[in-house]
Amino acid sequence: MPVVTTRANAGASALGWGSLVAGEELGGMVLLTPSSVSKTGTSATVGTNGTVTFSACSVLSLNGVFSAKYRNYLISASYTSNQGNPLRARLRSSGTDDASANAYYRQELETSGTSFTGSSGTNSFWEVAFIEQGTYDTAFNMYLYCPFLADESIFRTVTQNNANFASIRDYSGIHDVSSSFDGITFICPGAMVLTGSISVYGLVGA
Repeated sequence: MPVVTTRANAGASALGWGSLVAGEELGGMVLLTPSSVSKTGTSATVGTNGTVTFSACSVLSLNGVFSAKYRNYLISASYTSNQGNPLRARLRSSGTDDASANAYYRQELETSGTSFTGSSGTNSFWEVAFIEQGTYDTAFNMYLYCPFLADESIFRTVTQNNANFASIRDYSGIHDVSSSFDGITFICPGAMVLTGSISVYGLVGA
């Protein structure tokens, strides 16, 4: 995983980067701050460093987080959940989700023990990660490519499928609407809610 480069650790490297200001990091990832968040649930707040902390949310939208400054992004989430289900996502622009029918193409691969299965489909949302039920912390990292460009957007996520043994779900997908999107919404199916935190990083030079 790329190193998160900040002004503090760049200056410590004695490479003459100590005069950089926020947003001028020379490599790795830059933690981004959404312009706002919206939610269906108990609470969702943006911290001073840009990380969003949320409680018992079934829908969480991050607005104004993608821009022309970065082409590709990493979305990192840590959470607990009351149910185990695939988490859904939609791209959004100016505070509105794109819910176009059959615009989101998804491919899923699952391995469990010695078995291997796969599925694919199209819908008005992506399935982006499998959420485990329980009070223990679980997490996912989602790579999102070109959401702000007026082109197809692509994602890739690998998640653990079962808390009790090694099992993997690998998700990828394409959004075939050639528009610019500055945000993303995560949607829990059914009665599932999540509590935790989520951060969006711009990938420098990627």
